[in-house]
Amino acid sequence: MAPQLSLGTWPFLRGPYADNPWSLERVLDFAAEVGYGGVELSGYRPHAHYDDYDTDEKRRALREMIESRGLSVSGYAPDLRHVPVALTDQETYMAELTKAMALCVGVRTDVLRVDTGVPPEDFTAEEYAERFKRVVINWDHAVSFGLKIGVALHWEFEPRFFINKPSEVRRLLESLPERNMHVILDMSHAYMMTVMGARQPGVKQTMPYGIVSLGRDINKYIGHLHLSDTDGTISPRSQSSTHVALGHGKIDYDTDIFYLRQDLQKLSWWTVDLNENDDAEAAARESFRMAEEFLHTYAI
Repeated sequence: MAPQLSLGTWPFLRGPYADNPWSLERVLDFAAEVGYGGVELSGYRPHAHYDDYDTDEKRRALREMIESRGLSVSGYAPDLRHVPVALTDQETYMAELTKAMALCVGVRTDVLRVDTGVPPEDFTAEEYAERFKRVVINWDHAVSFGLKIGVALHWEFEPRFFINKPSEVRRLLESLPERNMHVILDMSHAYMMTVMGARQPGVKQTMPYGIVSLGRDINKYIGHLHLSDTDGTISPRSQSSTHVALGHGKIDYDTDIFYLRQDLQKLSWWTVDLNENDDAEAAARESFRMAEEFLHTYAI
C-alpha cells in the first residue's frame, strides 16, 4: 500500500502565525478540504499538548474530532523543551514521555517524534560523552517501554540540535535497539546536514551525494518522512533549516526520492512539513499537489 499524505499542524502556530495561531479545529478543516489524508499533531499549545488531554475520555474526544473530518494521525510531536533528553535524568524524562505516549495511543499513532533538545555547542570531550551517554540511556529505556504499548520513538535530527553530523547520527542509532528506534528523514534537515554542514561545531562533515548518501547509510532506521524543501539557509527564528513550499528550494526530489524510493515507498505516511513558512496556507495547497505527483511517480 502506498504512503498517505499528511500535513504537520505546527506551521500554523509559528513564524507569522505565532501572534494569532490557528486553532487545531481550523487546521483539521483546512487539511481535509485540501485533500490530505491525515495530520501530524504538534504538541505545542494551543494544539495537542499532552497535559490538556490527560484522561482516556479527553484523548478519545481528540481522536473523534480528527476522525470526524475523515483524517488520521500520522504522528505526534510533543513539547518536551522542559526535559531535554541530553540533560535530563531518566525518571524525569520518562514521566513526561509516558504522557506523550499515552496521547499517541489515544489518537492511534505509533510515531512519537523526539529530538536531543540541546544546541550543538563546542563541548569538551567529557561534556560530549556525558550528553551522548544520557541520550542513549534515556532513549534505550523509552524504546523498551514503547514496545509494550505499540509506540516507537522517531528521532528528528536538525542543525539546531546536538548530534547533527552524519557520522554522529549513525553512531547514536547503532548505540540503540534497532527494532523500535527510528529516524524521521526530514529532507530539509538532511540537506542542511549533508550538503551545507549547517551549525556543525568544529570540522564540517558533508556527504558526496547529500540526502541520498545519508539515506542509504541509515536506510534501515528510516521510519517516517517529512517531505520538505529548503532554500539552504538557517531560519533566524528557529535557528534551524528554513522550510519553503515544495519545489521552491534546492532539493532535487527526482534524484533524492528516486534513489531512496525502495525505503520511502514502504512508509505509512509522507508528511508535508512547512515549519515557519510565511504563508503556510498557500504553501500547503501547492505542496499537496506536488506531493501527490511524487507519490504517483515514485511510490504507487
